[in-house]
Amino acid sequence: MKHETSPEKRLAEIIRRSGLSINAFALRIGLPRGENLYRIRRGANGISRDLAERIHARYPQYSIRWLLSGDEQE
Repeated sequence: MKHETSPEKRLAEIIRRSGLSINAFALRIGLPRGENLYRIRRGANGISRDLAERIHARYPQYSIRWLLSGDEQE
């Protein structure tokens, strides 16, 4: 199955499901502040490999592949 979305939509979905603010989510995944996450939400940045790994480590239900590309195929 292939269900691609934009990085900002994927990040918004994860944060919404976590029930946290962007800054609280950033702290939860080990970032000192949410600045990079805000940039992704505005479409200025994509999701980096490092960020995908941080999210996946805390929320393993989201695969690194999906985080990076939106591709759900394994």
